Amino acid sequence: MEAVEKAIHLKPDIILMDILLPQLDGIAAAQRIRKVLPDTRILFLSVLDHTEHIFQAIRMGAAGYLQKRIDAHALFSAMKQVLSGKGFICPTLSRDEIDALMNAVKEGKKQYERITTREREILKHMCDGRTSKQTASLLKISPKTVDNHKANIMAKLGLHTRAQLVKFALRKGISDLNVKENE
Repeated sequence: MEAVEKAIHLKPDIILMDILLPQLDGIAAAQRIRKVLPDTRILFLSVLDHTEHIFQAIRMGAAGYLQKRIDAHALFSAMKQVLSGKGFICPTLSRDEIDALMNAVKEGKKQYERITTREREILKHMCDGRTSKQTASLLKISPKTVDNHKANIMAKLGLHTRAQLVKFALRKGISDLNVKENE
């Protein structure tokens, strides 16, 4: 939420953003930023290299996606490329992976797309071990609304248990289960 607020206040040309953030995932934050600042270029920098994350980042309009292990020279080069209006995808992907990713973006048939941005937020909070009440408080909605979103997520994905939902989130890289105790 802090990234969204600062971006709106500072109006930067480019934003480096991680995917896994504590309260609002990077893709949801980027979507909020792009609604207000459509000309701001967003470059994701993440330890995650799941093509699903890259797919979601590109689908929501990110200018690029890098892995955190990239060196400073490559980061600077990617930022220059993005600022010049070109896209950039981490060089660790093979040409076939990039082609498959771009085809998936064009087709828009990924299972993850079935759930809304708000539902993704709720799913991440569930995977982080938060209760409906805690999630509701963080997102400033009612616990009943959180429960309704959970039911919608499960129905859309054809899942029946919380364990199936968490497994889905792990497979899609929504959560890595590295939750801090005091978070």
